[in-house]
Amino acid sequence: MSMPAASIKALTTQLVDSVSSLGKALESGNEEKIQDILTTLQEIPSPPVELLKTAPIVQTLQSVSKKYGSTGGVDEKLKSTAKAIIAKWKEDAKKSAGIDDDKEKKRKLDGSRKSTRPTKEVKSYNEEIIHDTQELKSVMKKKGTASKITTYEERQPIPKRNTNGELVFPDYPEFRPNMTPREVIQAGSFGGTYYRAIYSSVTQIQYDDKQWEEFPKDWFEGLNIKKMVTNQNYNNAVNKYKVPCGGDLNMWESSGWITDIDPYGWYQWYCRFYLGRRCSDDDRQISRGQGVIGKKGRWRSNLMNKILQNAKKPEDAIEDYKISPKVRQLLQHWGYTVTLRDVLAYQKTKK
Repeated sequence: MSMPAASIKALTTQLVDSVSSLGKALESGNEEKIQDILTTLQEIPSPPVELLKTAPIVQTLQSVSKKYGSTGGVDEKLKSTAKAIIAKWKEDAKKSAGIDDDKEKKRKLDGSRKSTRPTKEVKSYNEEIIHDTQELKSVMKKKGTASKITTYEERQPIPKRNTNGELVFPDYPEFRPNMTPREVIQAGSFGGTYYRAIYSSVTQIQYDDKQWEEFPKDWFEGLNIKKMVTNQNYNNAVNKYKVPCGGDLNMWESSGWITDIDPYGWYQWYCRFYLGRRCSDDDRQISRGQGVIGKKGRWRSNLMNKILQNAKKPEDAIEDYKISPKVRQLLQHWGYTVTLRDVLAYQKTKK
């Protein structure tokens, strides 16, 4: 009925690797890599249902379905493949646990009052799942970045802007966002959910929806906190560009992007870094930020290219929010908004 311990461990490791790889491929928009990972997942044994609940692979597959499927072609194939994998795993997990959908439906329709205690076979299965789940947590801990981060005592001053409107951090001069944490949240970001109540699989702590209170009150001045900051339900209308943007916490955690010091993710790290905190995770976080909003950042370059390829003049294309609103929203989350100066400077590098 169930897999040997060695098989469970191997499958667990493969699931964790797949979550990490799929999350990174989603972030970068690498459709070929996504398809390769999906093909691999189609070929592995169906994991037990409780293993699926613990490993956020299903949530990551659902992120594929949400992101793709609206334009046909490759997009539609990615969506249908992801949904097919989820459906097969769930169906196989039910069968493995001895759940018969037809019998269950009939029992409910008949109004049966018979005992629904699990059989010895199912009970044994459930006990083994507890072991499987512990295996998964153990592997995820080894694979992830949940190790303790060192916080340094010396604090740095709040950065000042240069003449180009960029924020200058003297100890990290290459890192030049042009939006403060206050500007990011005031502009409308994260679907209004960033500092919602969460359970962190990294710290294994339940956080309430008061985490935003750590930061200066004026950052949130005039905002409807329940709608713009701590909402449990993602709302596209809250975002400046009115589009969905970003993965979920499960994907971030399983991809190894979350550490114990900043369980909410990069923006929480940025809020604290801006206010002067320094820690042993700064190099990694800044490297991630540079990969998105740096002068050679993938998504910053992506938006610049689309603006320059548009028939409108750059100064007009910048103000046309119909040009790549999702990328604009993404860049905003990482502390950057496009400027004419940056577009023209980028244009020179293309010549």
